[in-house]
Amino acid sequence: MAFVRLHKSRTGGSQIPRDELRIGTTRQANGRTISISLGRDIVEQSGWEVIQVNENRQVIFLMLDEGVGDDAGFFLFTPADKNERDAYMFGSERKGSNAYVNTVLAQKLKHYVLNPEENVPPVMVEYSIEKDKTMLVAVPDFLRYNPQSYKEEEKKPEPKPEPKRKEEARPRPTLVTVPEDRDGDEIHLNRQQRRKLASRVASALR
Repeated sequence: MAFVRLHKSRTGGSQIPRDELRIGTTRQANGRTISISLGRDIVEQSGWEVIQVNENRQVIFLMLDEGVGDDAGFFLFTPADKNERDAYMFGSERKGSNAYVNTVLAQKLKHYVLNPEENVPPVMVEYSIEKDKTMLVAVPDFLRYNPQSYKEEEKKPEPKPEPKRKEEARPRPTLVTVPEDRDGDEIHLNRQQRRKLASRVASALR
């Protein structure tokens, strides 16, 4: 009789290939969770700081952002300081593990909802490491974006520049025609001429 030993498969997220990023779902006592496993090679390529906790355990700290609007369908992973309030700690489970692992409560997601009710084994997802050490991660199919959860802020129109005030034109002096004094004597004006002259002078002084 010949028998071949059936080896127990390792399903832990820490045993994924070192160059893969996998996301799955599990159900725990505190609700459904989303498991994220980052291959060790990915962490090294990204340039994120790795903290040696002890001989067997290493951790990294990341901020996780949900893509909305034009960025829907992606997550953004950003390196973070361990003291930042919203930073997630990804840790290697034991010495020699291939990945850094953490879970996120599904109820923490504001703009994505889980499609199936059953658990989903970790699936490989695409990613892109950017120059500023951030990483774009494609959202797996079992997470659905809810466009009703996000409303883009309406851009306020830029204020129109105030029109330049035109300098008020200075009133031109009113010219008064005075009869010439041909003989060098006093100028004699009749009553109508005096009224006309006084009216023009008053207008000029306003």
